[in-house]
Amino acid sequence: MSAQPDDGRPPLLSRRSRLVGLARPPLTRVLLRRADAQPREDWVGSEEWRGLSDRGRQQAEELVQRLAGLSVHRVLSSPSLRCRQTVVPLALSLGVEVEVCPELAHGAAPDRLRSLLLDEATDGAVFCTHREVLQTLFAELSGGGAPARVAPAASWTLLTGPDAALAPLG
Repeated sequence: MSAQPDDGRPPLLSRRSRLVGLARPPLTRVLLRRADAQPREDWVGSEEWRGLSDRGRQQAEELVQRLAGLSVHRVLSSPSLRCRQTVVPLALSLGVEVEVCPELAHGAAPDRLRSLLLDEATDGAVFCTHREVLQTLFAELSGGGAPARVAPAASWTLLTGPDAALAPLG
């Protein structure tokens, strides 16, 4: 029995894989929803330039501690300002640049995100994106069900391969 999806796409998680509730599984990749943003109704201008709220800036700083001790060596972000602002404190603490990835943007094609996540070069990377992108990805990973709520600054580890798993990161 093949773990290939019916449409021929490479699987992120094999059929044997499951969503798990481990506190800190071995790190492969970290998925991150951007921190709390300024309210849409208070923003005038391009949505891509809407930044973080005061609470979001605090969440971005707290992210550094939450991921401390994990073997992170790359920080990838959606092009939107609020995603980039979310990971700047982490990138500074690691001494790396924030890499802007259109694959993490609002409305990006799911197959492009899947390819990015499966790329061996992204092992040990943090991926900062949007709620809708994560919900689409989680629905695919779990076979149809997505978390009801994806809170700002929430994070998960994603392990691919034979021991594939998705787990929330405390």
